[in-house]
Amino acid sequence: MTVSAIVESPIIPLAKAELFFATLGTAEKKVISMDITPLLLPDLENVSIISGMIPAELLKGPAVEFWIRIVTAEGVVQESVHHIIGVKPEGYSDTSSVEMDTITIKAQGTTLKPTTYLTNEGDIPVYSEVSLVADGKKVYSIPVLLTPGQNIINLEWSIPKTGSNTSYKIQTQLDVYDKSYITGMATLDTFARTKIVPMSDQSEIVPATDELGNIIARPAMMYSSNEGSGAFRVTAPDGTCVIGDGCLVEQSTLKHRGGIDSVLIDGHIYRVRYSGDASPLERFSITSLDSVLGEWNVEIIENSEFLASAAGDVPIKVQYRAERSSMVTVGME
Repeated sequence: MTVSAIVESPIIPLAKAELFFATLGTAEKKVISMDITPLLLPDLENVSIISGMIPAELLKGPAVEFWIRIVTAEGVVQESVHHIIGVKPEGYSDTSSVEMDTITIKAQGTTLKPTTYLTNEGDIPVYSEVSLVADGKKVYSIPVLLTPGQNIINLEWSIPKTGSNTSYKIQTQLDVYDKSYITGMATLDTFARTKIVPMSDQSEIVPATDELGNIIARPAMMYSSNEGSGAFRVTAPDGTCVIGDGCLVEQSTLKHRGGIDSVLIDGHIYRVRYSGDASPLERFSITSLDSVLGEWNVEIIENSEFLASAAGDVPIKVQYRAERSSMVTVGME
């Protein structure tokens, strides 16, 4: 196996370059001197190509780790990152298998962490790569040295923020030398954790659903803040005035225990946090274990018609909480 690199040493020329390598899983390492050949490039000086070859008889399974170390004429040492290449042992013919445990509902912007079970059915270690696949595309891969028997590996994927409910077909793929093993598909339903609507375009707050209409997340909290003049007035879906002058919560709740006030509306308990209209940044939040569904109405009461118009652009944010997701197991088909 030939290993080469291009090295720029603009101030001090290179004195030597060495190729280090070792069979993975062993402490013994070997060193081979690398050839240094000047490379003439316009506008660049002291650029060299270095190259070295690992003999075939020293390439031993399950894998070889290798890296380059260069030394300048003044003794400055620089080492490259370490790389690993799988080497299939002579006569290798064993098989492997893969399974995956994963949840099926997750918020966008969070990390999915499925657990994979990789079984090496042979009696010697093998080098492999295990990948998480979403809609046919590898989204996360790590190298793994599989010992005989079952190996448990945790994968992870930062779920993209699409802004709308999105489903993915999730699989785990195991590549062992020239063979690939892949699980069946598990459906992952994702949702936006926070939805933002301007005060001038309010609508009914509804659950997040999958493509079949099944609920995957419920609205757990609504909140907003106002840096301008005026005061919030928040009305519940049944017409009960919750926050504002003459409402269930008129004053700041910050002096209450936990900074919240609990109110009962139509048989549901809501926890209200409110800064009060005297605060430089007036803000509120309403949460409930039963979710904050329905046609809530949020207003900013102004004396000036101009200010009332500007208040219509104040954003209202609704935060969603995932439904309880069961763990599913998918194996090879």
